[in-house]
Amino acid sequence: MRFTTVKRAISAVLLDGDDPDATPETRQVQGQVTFTPVMAEGDSVQVQTADGPVTVVLSPITVRISDGVVMHRGAVGVQLFAGGEGSNPPLIRWRASFSNLQAQGVPLTLRDVVFDAIPDGEVDLTAVAPLATKPEPIVRGPQGTSIAELTVEGGDLIVWGKSEAGVSKLSVVSLSELTSEAARKAAADAAAGVDAAVRASRDAAASSASAAKTSEEKARDSEAKAAGSAAAAKTSEQAAKGSESKAAGSAAAAKISETNANMVVDHVVESATAAKTSEAIAKESEANAAGSAATARTQADRSKVEADRSKTEADRAAQAAAESSVKAVNDRVNTLLAGAPEAYDTLLEIARELERGQTAEAALTRAIATKADKQHTHTFDQIVEPPDDGFEQRTLTQLFQEFSIILQHLSDTTAPTSHTHTMSQVTDLPTVSQSAAGSSLAQRDSAGRLTVSAPTSAAHATTKSYVDGAVSGLVVVGNTSATDGNLHIVYE
Repeated sequence: MRFTTVKRAISAVLLDGDDPDATPETRQVQGQVTFTPVMAEGDSVQVQTADGPVTVVLSPITVRISDGVVMHRGAVGVQLFAGGEGSNPPLIRWRASFSNLQAQGVPLTLRDVVFDAIPDGEVDLTAVAPLATKPEPIVRGPQGTSIAELTVEGGDLIVWGKSEAGVSKLSVVSLSELTSEAARKAAADAAAGVDAAVRASRDAAASSASAAKTSEEKARDSEAKAAGSAAAAKTSEQAAKGSESKAAGSAAAAKISETNANMVVDHVVESATAAKTSEAIAKESEANAAGSAATARTQADRSKVEADRSKTEADRAAQAAAESSVKAVNDRVNTLLAGAPEAYDTLLEIARELERGQTAEAALTRAIATKADKQHTHTFDQIVEPPDDGFEQRTLTQLFQEFSIILQHLSDTTAPTSHTHTMSQVTDLPTVSQSAAGSSLAQRDSAGRLTVSAPTSAAHATTKSYVDGAVSGLVVVGNTSATDGNLHIVYE
């Protein structure tokens, strides 16, 4: 049987504590993680061993997260069953669920992580965990064979694969087997995509050109009405130049959109080729895995994932092209406005202001006259919502002095956390005596002797006089020696 080692390091960023800097605190997380096999209830794994086939039943495994890492029996990481060669199914998938997570008493949560076990390998849950922007978990499977290169030799298409063992030939596809209908369909789809992208780009360019034309006509009208004012003429000329810049920017945006559309077409063609290659690999895998239905299903699923991934990449590229076009136009419009106030952010509003015999400079001066300086101050009386009447204004020095007095009081009235006491300071200490007084602590005399009372039970300490009296009544009547070296005394 083969196993995989699963690890994960987890830390939490908490609010800055009582220290000199303002940097948030990073603390290690504590908790538990439970690994559950992803399979239907009652399912099992069949493993071919040296002693014959064995049915393996998998159960949930719970280990602790200590000092920010997954631990088991004092070691970092935990080993899980991984399937592999000789197992059916060969691919074992696990779900990691986290519970009781906390850092310095702050409760935490983590999403479940679904992952494929790597036989004789290692899985870091941090690398396979779902991203914050992804609604579904991302599953990382074992490192398999990927397409490294496509080459044409004679009339055949050679598919080269890359794995940990190196580059090898996966399959050979005869180009004559690729039907002309499939080629025509791919070309038609690509052409349709190009045509749609080009039409969209042209429509955007035409719309931008029309807007530029309208802006130019309005600018000329403003220039004619303000012919008697050199300042007004200068303003209109600048507005006309801005309109021309906008038209140039729109044309550049249209060119960018056309370029992005071409990139989309190229990517669609590449995706179609990759999908066709994935389909061929799936067919070859199915033929080679005729003896193992489970292996064939796994290869087909992986090929479908590759095809879906190619389609997703094509959709993303198309979306990126559209977003790029919109962003380019918005950037040019924002550059033209250059932060103008709302009352003067269109040429029509500027023209109406000029018709009233006012220059743009005068209008802006009037608007600015009602504003406060960027840097200014206020008195306490100018606060709209001041504190209650009982509010006391105190300086930082006053607060520090008050705090120092409190600290001194605490220092004078409380004892240090580490301190000692004399025997006289122990309120419930028994009396210390050299005599045999009851309920007292015995103290030796200057010669090291201890005084006790006469015993009343076998467990009591006794006096010398008591022992002498007991021994004096013994009379030795004889003794015998034994072979074991002991002397046996007989007494009355």
